[in-house]
Amino acid sequence: MALQSGELERRNDKVPLSVHVTEQDDEAMLTLANYGEKGPIAFLSHQQEPAMKKFSENGAERVLASMTKQLLQLQAIAKEQPIIIFSMAGELARIKKNLVVNQARVNSQKWSQWGMVLGDNQFDWRMIKLKREEKMTKYHDKHQNLPKYFTDGSERAGKVKWGYLVRHDRKLITSQSGEITGTAQLAEVMAVEKALQKAIELGHKEIVLTSDSEYLVDGVQKELETWRVNGFHTARGKPMAHKEQWEKIDKLLQEVNAHFYHQVSHTKQTGEAADGNRESSRST
Repeated sequence: MALQSGELERRNDKVPLSVHVTEQDDEAMLTLANYGEKGPIAFLSHQQEPAMKKFSENGAERVLASMTKQLLQLQAIAKEQPIIIFSMAGELARIKKNLVVNQARVNSQKWSQWGMVLGDNQFDWRMIKLKREEKMTKYHDKHQNLPKYFTDGSERAGKVKWGYLVRHDRKLITSQSGEITGTAQLAEVMAVEKALQKAIELGHKEIVLTSDSEYLVDGVQKELETWRVNGFHTARGKPMAHKEQWEKIDKLLQEVNAHFYHQVSHTKQTGEAADGNRESSRST
């Protein structure tokens, strides 16, 4: 079902553009979103060219054909921000490996176009993951007795709020929330910054921190080291989104050993992680 314009989110040009590429019956669908935020901002679709039918559905060749066809429009929407591409073709190294196998089946013009796309540092190629809703968040045995911090950020009725709560032995220790000017994604990041500051204040040297933001958890677990090396700037030399907050989080994590977990939001799951996430969401 197509969404009406009023149901689409607005483009946030301070964060990367997320593009999910999928195919069915030779029709390519690109779902565009603000990376780390909920809800699509646009849908693009087209029929694959007849020459592409000799390649596997959702394979590297057909994903690249889709990206090439929509390239100018995607770059216009993303502006200076990175474009993160999620597809079944996977990461850049995997795509290149698969292309070498089929190089003889691709004409020189297309090969040249695809090479330019693959060589553009604005693009970040990633594998589509299984939906996290399929996984129950369970804490590692070593983390069971640690203080649990739950953070959240939201935008409702024009108000952007951050919040966190702290539990230990399933008992509420403290909670805090605040309102800011900005986006829900900024609120998610600020909630973690405030929570880590509270951990230091409480003398908690090791904690568990749970968030329903994939942008936040992936940022800490997968991207933070690279961001630090790059001075918290993008590949094009521009300050990354929420640079100031991420720099503070990086420094705070040198004082607090925080184990980050992702918890799906708005779920019927039960358990300490899901219950804590629901309660932190109420504060925002």
